Amino acid sequence: MQLQLGYRSEISDDDADKRTFDETVTPVELDTILSNVFNSGYLTQAPTLGLFMRGKKMFMRAAFMYQFAKLVSRQQFPEEAQIDRTFTSILPMAMMRYRFSEDANL
Repeated sequence: MQLQLGYRSEISDDDADKRTFDETVTPVELDTILSNVFNSGYLTQAPTLGLFMRGKKMFMRAAFMYQFAKLVSRQQFPEEAQIDRTFTSILPMAMMRYRFSEDANL
């Protein structure tokens, strides 16, 4: 039996500048209902703790991951807005394989 520790971190950034223009009017105007300008960042951190067992016929792994995520978003257009949200969760995982014979696994 082995104790397994792990850690994963991920950062993602997104910038969007979606401006739509109404060409049915003269002069052409910016359509503020269909336009949006924002940037956002998403940070995920996830430490993992698990157990690993291997025998001649059986392989088992069970783990728990604690996931912390933070979303920060800033909208500049059509009006200024800010979102700061934090999410946490515990994610369980289990896996097992049993070898009945050389040709048959479960």
